[in-house]
Amino acid sequence: MCGINGFNWRDNDLIERMNLSIEHRGSDDSGVFVEENISLGHLRLSILDLSEKGHQPMYFENLSIVYNGEVYNFQEIRKELEKMGYSFTSGTDTEVILKAYHKWGEAALQKFNGMFAFAIWDVSSRELFMARDRIGIKPLFYYLKGERLVFSSEMKAILAHQNIDKTIVPERISFVHDMSCLPGHLTMFKHIYQLEAGSWMKFKDGKTEIKKYWQPSDFENIEDKEEIKSQIRNILEDSVKKRLISDVPLGVFLSGGIDSSLMTALAKKHSSGRVKTFSVGFDVDSGLGSKYNADFDLARRTAKYFDTEHVEVFLKKGDALEYVKELAENIEMPSGMTTAVPSWHLSREVKKHVSVVLGGDGGDELFGGYPRYQLSLRVSMWQKLPEFVRKNFPYHLAEKILKNRELARRLNMSSKLSRYMDLKLHDVGDAEKIFKQSYQPELIEKYLDEKYFNEKLPTDDFEKYFMWLDTQTWLVDHSLIRTDKTTMAFALEERVPILDHRLVELSLKIPTKYKVDLKDTKKILKETFREDLPNYLFQQPKRGWLSPAAKWLRGELKEFAYDVLADDFCPDTKEFFDLGAARKLLDQHISGERYNLHLLWILISWQLWYKKYLG
Repeated sequence: MCGINGFNWRDNDLIERMNLSIEHRGSDDSGVFVEENISLGHLRLSILDLSEKGHQPMYFENLSIVYNGEVYNFQEIRKELEKMGYSFTSGTDTEVILKAYHKWGEAALQKFNGMFAFAIWDVSSRELFMARDRIGIKPLFYYLKGERLVFSSEMKAILAHQNIDKTIVPERISFVHDMSCLPGHLTMFKHIYQLEAGSWMKFKDGKTEIKKYWQPSDFENIEDKEEIKSQIRNILEDSVKKRLISDVPLGVFLSGGIDSSLMTALAKKHSSGRVKTFSVGFDVDSGLGSKYNADFDLARRTAKYFDTEHVEVFLKKGDALEYVKELAENIEMPSGMTTAVPSWHLSREVKKHVSVVLGGDGGDELFGGYPRYQLSLRVSMWQKLPEFVRKNFPYHLAEKILKNRELARRLNMSSKLSRYMDLKLHDVGDAEKIFKQSYQPELIEKYLDEKYFNEKLPTDDFEKYFMWLDTQTWLVDHSLIRTDKTTMAFALEERVPILDHRLVELSLKIPTKYKVDLKDTKKILKETFREDLPNYLFQQPKRGWLSPAAKWLRGELKEFAYDVLADDFCPDTKEFFDLGAARKLLDQHISGERYNLHLLWILISWQLWYKKYLG
């Protein structure tokens, strides 16, 4: 795992400075390649073939590459290329990617199974080719204005340039508030973008071409449940085995839930030695046994069950203050990610033991783990009733039967887009008042409508489509970006076996009835691996990953929060939101009058981010 940088002109000192700005991503080696019209930089975290043969930029004939990630099936591709006459001097996947591109061009992407972002410069054609993995596990940011292109694994390296346009689009704070992320290609900067998941980009003579190379379209149901379970097991076991290949120590993030426990079980099954597991707990007044440490306690029990070498990490009182400041720089955008704090602390401590970890990301999106899918299912079931029944059914009676006022309100919501937004997005609350004219939620509706709802949906099973939308938005632009930022800040590589693209494609063919019903979630995943996991895991409620951030704002972060929201902390931001109203929100939260964590966390992160990069 590494960091990559580049731009389309010659400047050795500047590419070295870009490398220096993200050296935390890999300190084992670094390199640059500079010639007319191109400068490439690379930071290396050595995982495979630790020798100098893995040095990047790597060259072959007319091509040079900088690459971040892992292609897990590189050995099979290497054998295929060897039969065609190619020879290899290293044991790296980098060399395989480079020669695969030499042989097949952009079509080589269809062969890769892994997580990656890379750039290849063709000296002969003077063309730069960049690509990102199918799921979007590894990030790739780029600045494009006029004929000037700059790219990097992180925005901070781009922002290190003196002569780029740092104009922001303040209205995009609406996405951060409502969706908890900036989706797709968007960033807070007008001219900085993300290359979207499953896409490639070509840049030549100042002209850009971007294309999706992976967009699953087969949603046809497989009705044979046993066949589905067999495929899930075969793919996931193979995925874990591939991701256990490493020349450096490896462990597992064990949160206590089904997904991370399954990673632990399969890692043990396919490892020769004792598995290392890691979990994080909180030093809060309620201590162990509290809701904040419920999964931590469960992870301890599960680690004992599987006899792992278990390491417990505690976020102590006072740590959050330090980390909130560091995260503002490293997340690189305003954020409501309160769980980034424990993730940051856990990654820092885990790096002392291993350089690679397996994580359980993706299980909820692929197999229906979130309660919102059950709520949507209730609406779908209701809307199958005859129209005259639905229209004449008393609202107050529906509310009484369902014991849920919000769900009763949604029952006759005919628009799929409206239902998605209603179930997935945060309530407006005080955002309109706080952010003034910068808050424009209509931008979100327009974005979602044009990108995901403007044509006939690929399936009539809306809950299945709902999960697929979450996989393309929430998972990539909130969960995976947090994972990359918090792990790679300490040169720790997280691998995510559940997000093998073969399993993602299979998930789209699994009927919702096998995933979710009104009583349970992730049904088929649980059925498939019931014998592999301890029975007590199946008796746990869905908790999600909690952090005591609301308590922090009433305690150790209180004075800091008031300082950050003061008029003189970053005077320029008064143009975008009402600081006085923000402090009143903090007053209400501290007094217990109202729970304002989500909006307050975004406001604090906005202030810190703006001061760091624009102040």
